[in-house]
Amino acid sequence: MITEAILKYKKQLVLFGFCVLVIVLGGSLWNYLRFGSISVVTDNGNTITISELPGGSKNGQKLFSKTAKERLSVRVSPGKYIVSVSNKASYINKAVTVRAGEDNEYNLNPSKETGLEPVIGMLANSMYPSNQGLSFIESGSGILFRITDANRLIQVSNIAGFQRAEWSDYGIGAAEDSKGNIYRLVGDDVRKISLPGPFTVNKTFCVSPDGTIYIIKKDGIYAAGASEKPRYVGGWEDSALPFIAASNKRLAIIVPPPNDSSADKQMEEPFVEIIDKSGNLKAKKNLSALAGSWSPDGTKLILTDFYGNTGIYNERLELLKTLPNIQVLKAAWANNEKVVYTTDNRVWLYSIKDGLSRAFSSLPLGLSVVSISINKGSGQVYLSGGGEEKSGIYRFSLSGEEDSGLDSIKKLAVFLPVALDSCRISYINFSEKPSIILQTTPKNKSVCISQTDIELTQDGLNRKDFDFQFDLASDNL
Repeated sequence: MITEAILKYKKQLVLFGFCVLVIVLGGSLWNYLRFGSISVVTDNGNTITISELPGGSKNGQKLFSKTAKERLSVRVSPGKYIVSVSNKASYINKAVTVRAGEDNEYNLNPSKETGLEPVIGMLANSMYPSNQGLSFIESGSGILFRITDANRLIQVSNIAGFQRAEWSDYGIGAAEDSKGNIYRLVGDDVRKISLPGPFTVNKTFCVSPDGTIYIIKKDGIYAAGASEKPRYVGGWEDSALPFIAASNKRLAIIVPPPNDSSADKQMEEPFVEIIDKSGNLKAKKNLSALAGSWSPDGTKLILTDFYGNTGIYNERLELLKTLPNIQVLKAAWANNEKVVYTTDNRVWLYSIKDGLSRAFSSLPLGLSVVSISINKGSGQVYLSGGGEEKSGIYRFSLSGEEDSGLDSIKKLAVFLPVALDSCRISYINFSEKPSIILQTTPKNKSVCISQTDIELTQDGLNRKDFDFQFDLASDNL
């Protein structure tokens, strides 16, 4: 009897242990299936940060930030995350979508940033670079200027007050002045576009890669080619003024969230719709976006929302990729597979193929990017940065190559432009050899040259590294 009781107790104990084991293993399996993991490997000394994109359960809270010698592994809830690896001089980011029960492993190492090359000490709200020169709207005056390939600054038009401009890949552009007039820009030719119907100040416009100018005003959507009169494309019934972006085949109409805090306005959903060149609706979706642009081949659309979250969508408005940064300010297509974008004063290059964003360059501290444009022929990226102190236009090459005279022109841009007793000194650096511009009078020319030589010597610069140009007809001395 005792033996049978012991055997029975042992069986019950084994059964109980088995049940406990099943519960533990089941719980572990359930816990594994509920969560996913992110594992990052990097070089010794780099800092790994894993954070959740805004809108997730952590609301952008930093999960980990530490120096990782070999690996950082974390288990997280399903969702979208940003993995960032950085050191003192460089950054690399990747957007990660974590699914339940899925393990994600990455080997990430940042590369050194490319130095920015100063072009001119003026702030531009819009730019168009080509191999022949750089056209831009100066932010303060709203005047259209062009820098030639001989480092000459030309005022293209006497019209002042241009708010912004936009150009096609072939140099055909459009600009809007402070009175609501829209102009066609073809080289140095600036002509007002006469639109049908009543005049309205509130308009929005864009330019497609082939040079077609699209304009939306209260009574409809219009399109104008390089030499044709505007034609009616379709109606526009929404009271909100949208942002528009054009490819050669389609137009993206982006209606942002309402600014009005009234209950009726708050009920209005932001949306994006795609129409073809004849005004036929091709896609529509409730998306909260403020700006957008098409890839050169017109198959992908970048959309940025109020928080700076930026996604890449196809022609049916299906999300393809998410840029691995928040608070994106400006974005431009380098080609069909790469995007250049900015966050504060840092410039990033994103690859759709591998989903990686590398910090490519940075503006000087205190400056924020106002506009960005790419010379697709040369692969040079032009940035205009403004701040409390000096503003300017800068550039760098997507190849990562730096100009041999970069240090000299960077030193020059630190103290120029400057006004002295006898002259005003500025610089232009578009062609191979930078130019120093001396604005003075014939009487003060020799004194101006002497003062300039003193300034160059004090900053350790060699006069032979620069061309000298004289503006002896200046009226602003």
